[in-house]
Amino acid sequence: MNLASARQHERSATPPSRVSSYLHDPAARPPGLVLGYGYNMLDQDQEGAVVVPWDVANRHTYILGATGSGKTVLQRNLAYQFVRAGYGVLLIDLKGEPELLWDLWRGCVAAGRQEDFVYLSPVLEDKFMLTSAAWNPLINGDASVVAGRLMDAWWNPSPEAEFFEKVKADIILATITALKATGKVFTFEDITYALSSKAAMGSLLAMFPKGSDPYRMLNDVITEWTQNPKVYISYLKSTKVACQMLAVGLAKTVCNAISPTFDVARAVERRQVVYCLLPTMRAREPMQALGRILVSELKNTFAEIQLAQDRPAKFAIVIDEFQKLIFPGIMDLFSTARSAGVSLVVSHQTLADLDYQMRGEAFGRSLLDNCATKLIMATRSKDSARAMADIIGEWPPIPLLGKFITLRYLVQPDTLMGKNEYHQDGLGTGELVAKIEGDIFRVTVPAGAKRVATQRPGDNIPKPSGVYKEIDYGQPLNLAKP
Repeated sequence: MNLASARQHERSATPPSRVSSYLHDPAARPPGLVLGYGYNMLDQDQEGAVVVPWDVANRHTYILGATGSGKTVLQRNLAYQFVRAGYGVLLIDLKGEPELLWDLWRGCVAAGRQEDFVYLSPVLEDKFMLTSAAWNPLINGDASVVAGRLMDAWWNPSPEAEFFEKVKADIILATITALKATGKVFTFEDITYALSSKAAMGSLLAMFPKGSDPYRMLNDVITEWTQNPKVYISYLKSTKVACQMLAVGLAKTVCNAISPTFDVARAVERRQVVYCLLPTMRAREPMQALGRILVSELKNTFAEIQLAQDRPAKFAIVIDEFQKLIFPGIMDLFSTARSAGVSLVVSHQTLADLDYQMRGEAFGRSLLDNCATKLIMATRSKDSARAMADIIGEWPPIPLLGKFITLRYLVQPDTLMGKNEYHQDGLGTGELVAKIEGDIFRVTVPAGAKRVATQRPGDNIPKPSGVYKEIDYGQPLNLAKP
């Protein structure tokens, strides 16, 4: 029996009761990520647990589905299974779903991995957690890497902004080069101060000998500032405001630590289980910027693992509302993650989300090409349904009257639009069509998973024991204030 047929046999031989045990029985060892119970649409005799083998999961998973389609329950199940299988996990939640947090914690308890759990968020509330780890994304990497990370966060897709973005990149690179050269840990508050006035930048300049790289780069900025004050000050103000958003308010509490308790590279190396809540509904721009910075730092970390040819990381990243975190170069994350042994699970609502952000269809297609597993839940978008029906594919040619003809879609776009009075065969809540390698499955996510997943600490589940030390924001560097 070859590998493909072995996988198919495993699915067809699995009774419905075993699907739930795969998700919740501590002794269960499924051969991959269990999506649910379903059947092969190309061979309906194959019915049972539909599983994404671990090696296929490493080639990334794409989820498309509208609000209410069951994406959150599916993501909870997948993240929980990664934890149970010994993977490190980083789940980035941009909305604020408490059950995502508690499912990760429940997985840690089930696997005896409570010490691996990390909560990273500016939201300190009873329904989430009252203490958080602290992070400083300005520490890891040289000046050019850190500057690139910030430019990813502030990326402006408008073609008219291209020149402005280059000037901003020059300003931020010069400032970070100088701050790195001080040998001290610095924060977004320090960058804000440095950009606040020529006096502040001059006091930073005075720390370095003439002819050094920091001196030369800062001096160029000050010279431009002096020669073209009206034009250049607008560039500086914009760069300062972008940094200031991350130095105050919600963002300050999570990304400005002098002695951080969370480190991206360490989290990957130690296979920690991290729930990162960045509520874009409360503070859209700073939370979205922090999400992009985190994704960019992950990209840098995976590139280092790839270059070092270290052992596979055995790590998974789960991101909902993925379109909010994209930027040019993000596709490098998918290739470096795959080489580093990292599985990505990304989801959003419509293909138009991606096309709008990236100003074209090429990005959406590239994303789909980089994900071996495609999970389509009910969508409200006709264009997305049609595009996904194309991707799922057509029926094989059949002989008719001496010719071979091809019937159209394996799955009709109307089916992907969801169940209604006109289309009873449409996908309901918690149902999906999965394309896994060459197989097409119709799957129902187990309802029992949702019930069990709602257990919180107190329902035979211990409370998280991690209490993080008070965040040390330190004192700003001694620069002249405006």
